[in-house]
Parts: sequence; C-alpha cells; structure tokens
Amino acid sequence: MLTDSSIITDIRPVFNDSRSGILGSIITFTMMLELSSQDSDKRVSIAMDLKDVEELKRSCEMAIEKGKEAQSVMQDKCGFDTFIMGEEDYGL
Repeated sequence: MLTDSSIITDIRPVFNDSRSGILGSIITFTMMLELSSQDSDKRVSIAMDLKDVEELKRSCEMAIEKGKEAQSVMQDKCGFDTFIMGEEDYGL
C-alpha cells in the first residue's frame, strides 16, 4: 500500500572540464514512494526526467477522470452507492 509520495526537484551544478568553475546547472527530479505491507515498509527512489513527470501527471489526471466517470455511471445508471477510495465520507 502506498503510504506517502513526493517528487523532489534538485538543481545540480555543471562544472567545466577542470572543475574550476560552474558552466550552468541541470534540474533533476526524484520520485520518493513509501510503501507498506504486512511484512515490511519500503522507501523507493526513482530518478525521473521532465517527460516522466509530465507523463505521470497525465496518468494521474486520467485516473481521476476515469474514477469520477465510473462513480457517476454506477450511481446514476445502476443505482449503487459508489465511492472513490480516499474520499473522506463514504456516507454509509
């Protein structure tokens, strides 16, 4: 089970060949996931580039849209009380 997540944005210097001066910088991303199971807890770090972050954002937005659409269909067309995991009040 996912218990926590974050994305760390880091700025790293880029040095010249002699390492005597900084030519510029590069921005990096690291996704941190904390996972829990019956056996153990884990922390996972995943290096990401801008394309990865943008794709993750699109995937999350799509998951939310699909969840809301599924909830609407189940409630409106099937007459079932339907709740999305993580909603504060299930109303049962």
